[in-house]
Amino acid sequence: MTAVQDTLRATSAGFEVPALPDLLRRVLDVTSDPRSSSRDLERVIREDPGLVIELLRTVNSTRYGLRTPISAANHAIVLLGIPVVVSLVSGLLLLNAFRNQPGLDPNRLCAVWRNALACSGLVNVLGRRLPARQRDHAFLAALTQNVGQLALARHFQERYDALHRCGPFPAIVAERRRLGVDHAGVSAYLLDQWRFPREVIAIVEVHHEPERYGGDPREVLLVAVADGIDRVVTERPESLTLATRPPARCLERLASLGWTWSDLVAEREELLRPVTEASRLVHAHTR
Repeated sequence: MTAVQDTLRATSAGFEVPALPDLLRRVLDVTSDPRSSSRDLERVIREDPGLVIELLRTVNSTRYGLRTPISAANHAIVLLGIPVVVSLVSGLLLLNAFRNQPGLDPNRLCAVWRNALACSGLVNVLGRRLPARQRDHAFLAALTQNVGQLALARHFQERYDALHRCGPFPAIVAERRRLGVDHAGVSAYLLDQWRFPREVIAIVEVHHEPERYGGDPREVLLVAVADGIDRVVTERPESLTLATRPPARCLERLASLGWTWSDLVAEREELLRPVTEASRLVHAHTR
């Protein structure tokens, strides 16, 4: 076994969540079927009573300003819409998987969760021009691309904290140099242990280096572009205008997905919505 594999095992030890991928797959199966309704999604979600409670608690928070509290999962699905509920439910599953892990800063957990919700929502918007199967792979990858950061934070603690202080998502080059592994590799390792689809694992492993992906490049580019837009919108929302001159690489990636910069600017409000919604959901859940 190589030193990298040893480190992967050590950093990932104890992160065994066998129910996570199975429930996510069933949720995605329902939402990818055009014949499915909100009732079908409700039936899947209700398999986890704790998840239903968390969903209703979040929807009934003061952030939504509902006059009458909602007491049924189906009502929540109708009110918020299936895409938002799928992202929220998937995010809650990830949050619950890591919530009780020792040595994790709650703020870091929330940052990873917010990014997962925002990027998965952006994948739904950006992936409208791609086949459903590719969107599904990218959606799952967007949700799970940074779970390895949580394992690294727990294992390396202060050493990782030093990297984290440089920004919310440390560069993988710095991780490799200082830790011997990077969060993308650890995320892929965890997903392999959870028996996620191999396509999703492959996307997550190279989501910061999409040129290394061996499958349809649009799948990994969906995740890379979504992650990039989330960072831009979060840090400088005013930059998403026609007056901005994005890097050539950004334009090339957009073109691969069937988008131009003008298209992106025209859909600005639609792209801002998942990012804003992600922050609102995390705030509502952790208040």
